[in-house]
Amino acid sequence: MVCGAEADLAQAFIRAMEDYPYSLIIPASDVFDWRDAAAVSSLFNEKSPSAVVQFPERSRHCSERDVERAKVLALQCQTKSIPLLLCSSFVLFGEGYQQGSALESTPPELDHDNAKRFYRCEQAALKLDHSIVLRLPWVLDEAGDCLLNHIASPLLSGQLAAASDHHKLGLVSTDFAIRSLTAMLQQIFCGAENWGVFHLHSADTCTEAEFVDATVRNINAETSLELPMPEIIAGRDEGRLLRGNAHIIGARCTDNFGIQLPTWRVGFKTIVRRWLHGRGMLPDLRRVAR
Repeated sequence: MVCGAEADLAQAFIRAMEDYPYSLIIPASDVFDWRDAAAVSSLFNEKSPSAVVQFPERSRHCSERDVERAKVLALQCQTKSIPLLLCSSFVLFGEGYQQGSALESTPPELDHDNAKRFYRCEQAALKLDHSIVLRLPWVLDEAGDCLLNHIASPLLSGQLAAASDHHKLGLVSTDFAIRSLTAMLQQIFCGAENWGVFHLHSADTCTEAEFVDATVRNINAETSLELPMPEIIAGRDEGRLLRGNAHIIGARCTDNFGIQLPTWRVGFKTIVRRWLHGRGMLPDLRRVAR
């Protein structure tokens, strides 16, 4: 069962699952009241899901509706012994600067309401005997609040602020996040008993300045533009471009599920090209005059 199907990541997950021999249960969020425990119980009794996957409203934003839904889902999953997989975010670690990385065991920094909502969702899921909380760093593409939208759009309009050469971040593509999630599900269906908090991330991290530089180079290579490199902030304490502590790391995805973490640079050129094409800045090369 997919909950939060209106979310960008959920849509990517639903498309990916078309290649697998599973029947998806996708309740319509606009007509189904997840706060109605009796209605949710009836849905579970009628559909008998083998697992439940919940996505937040956006990859970096958790709403009160997400929190209420997590609580009701957790109750039903516990009653019926159904695994719950909850997608969460680095947002949980607050907006204040942290020099080191965040491990799966690192306590959250609940310094704003969005972080508190993600935490409440996680706590509802982690009370279960069989649940996974999958925390994501910055998502590179596809999601409405993805990193490319956050960086490339103001870059093209000449309004991107200075980037730090010290502030590190983790990042993953939507494709890798969804493939990892489906790999976890398949292994759970085969009897894997790996539960708790998992951090998904690339094999390498980068600074804000490194990511902006890679974005500038790829956009210039794909178009006739000659975008200049924005100003760089040198030093740890001189400021940064991005809020949040997305430098999350952990070994559980690999140790428990065998997920091999790729470098974020693999496929980045294709991701940038797809982003540009989606905004009409590149021709559709599939349309060839005959």
